[in-house]
Amino acid sequence: NPAVFQDQEEVPRTDVVTIVIPPESETEVKLYLHEGKMAVYSWAVDQGDVYVDFHGHDASFGPDFFVRYKEQQEGAGGNGSLIAPFRGEHGWYWLNYNEYEVTITLTVTGYHDRVIDYGIF
Repeated sequence: NPAVFQDQEEVPRTDVVTIVIPPESETEVKLYLHEGKMAVYSWAVDQGDVYVDFHGHDASFGPDFFVRYKEQQEGAGGNGSLIAPFRGEHGWYWLNYNEYEVTITLTVTGYHDRVIDYGIF
């Protein structure tokens, strides 16, 4: 049961990503995880609150399929873990609804293959 025990040959990787979001802009940052792999995360915004949606995409179900793990209308940070329920991208959508720029620092440790930064849109 991967939710209880995971024996790994590789060492866990740690990534720290800094994201600057202009006023009234949005971004997505995802981890690519294989099914059953684990990641532990922490993120914090330098000032104010942002909207955040933590979710996953399984490409085998098409481009519109997603699973929402957590939605937070207003938040200045979060901590948690994820055991990937399927192989694919799992991560965060952030919306800076403020009239000022914010910086989010995301720290992730686990057995993800890579971090994907979709940039500002």
